[in-house]
Amino acid sequence: MGRSGWTNTDGTTDACVELGCLAHARRKFFNLHKANQSPMALAALNRIAVLYAIEAEGKALSIEERKGLRAEKSLPELAALQAWLLATRIQTANGGGSAKALDYSLKRWASLSRYADSGHLPIDNNPVENCIRPIALGKKNGYVIVNYGIFYFFFIKWFFVDFQLEIIMKSVEFMQLITAIHELDHHQRKLLSAALNELSDESKALELIEACFDARSACPHCASVELYRHGLVSGLQRYYCKSCHKTFNALTGTPQARLREKPKWLNYLAAMAQSLTVRQSASDSGVHRNTGFRWRHRFLSWITRDRPSTLHGITEADETYLLESDKGKRNLERKARKRGGNATNRGISDEQVCVLVARDRSGQTLDFVTGKGPLTKPLLTTSLKPVLDVDALLVSDANPTYMAFCHAEGISHEVVNLSQGQRVNGAGLPH
Repeated sequence: MGRSGWTNTDGTTDACVELGCLAHARRKFFNLHKANQSPMALAALNRIAVLYAIEAEGKALSIEERKGLRAEKSLPELAALQAWLLATRIQTANGGGSAKALDYSLKRWASLSRYADSGHLPIDNNPVENCIRPIALGKKNGYVIVNYGIFYFFFIKWFFVDFQLEIIMKSVEFMQLITAIHELDHHQRKLLSAALNELSDESKALELIEACFDARSACPHCASVELYRHGLVSGLQRYYCKSCHKTFNALTGTPQARLREKPKWLNYLAAMAQSLTVRQSASDSGVHRNTGFRWRHRFLSWITRDRPSTLHGITEADETYLLESDKGKRNLERKARKRGGNATNRGISDEQVCVLVARDRSGQTLDFVTGKGPLTKPLLTTSLKPVLDVDALLVSDANPTYMAFCHAEGISHEVVNLSQGQRVNGAGLPH
């Protein structure tokens, strides 16, 4: 039975219109540059990177919008690339690796550029290759799969789990996929459901990491937001910055950069939340105690960076005092003590360190180590003033320092006198 349509391949077909794979063409120049650092190959890679950047820009668009974007940006870039390939080929000797890489693209130019005339055809066939890789026919394993249902299961799993779901949901293709699910039989739906529900710990950890990056989506090197996707490494999406031309992933520049064993991170964090020791946390997570010690400091370092910039609305503030710890010092200016000990002077003195804590009604919390001795108005000005919203209402105890600070800075202030048993004032403000 004859068929007609599109085929995304690296060769030619008789009954279909060939759609070339730009990734295969790019690979020729990539291998050439890797082998001898060819300047010509690097120039070709940079030109092809522009085309992929345009595709990343149009990924969330509808088919018609993507077609318009390609007509506006991709077609001119393709024309410039073809002209450059032709001019470079004339100056290149026959028989060498450079000539072969150029000829590969020039001989297939019509099929390589055909995607830009539409809004639904892909620039390459990488998604298809990725989804069939788990069931690829190999000479060594001799594994042959002829069940269409199993192939469809792997394709659906790739489409839902490995691809950018939030982008697909904005496209027409997603609704077409939903419609196709109704054609699956009971066994195939069971396989699909298992693939979606049984995400591994690694998948969950990677999703959380990517979600944290999506909240800021900026280059960690130059803070630019002009980015495009640049492949996957170790399950994490890499990005290319158009401003500083550096690549990075969601963990670059964070305390978690270059840490391994990501599937075990969530278990270790759960152990930390239960206040387990380093040895117990490491044992429960299946890592060495030295690894657990390093992880604990890295995770705590990230937590200390997660601080709100501003406190809004009703904000409560209070201070506490702790004896200064000289742990680790070789020369003590006082007698050694065990398990904290007691201060030599009564009341608040320079032996104690003041810790100021402020929290608004949304739960955002900030803490400040203001220094030794009692809390003062200049210390409040330095710590609280930069983080309090202009319309914030500060609630504190009857410490006159807060009153003086709010009066000087023009901040609304309410007092709840705990020493008199008052926990709620007339306005219903607890402390």
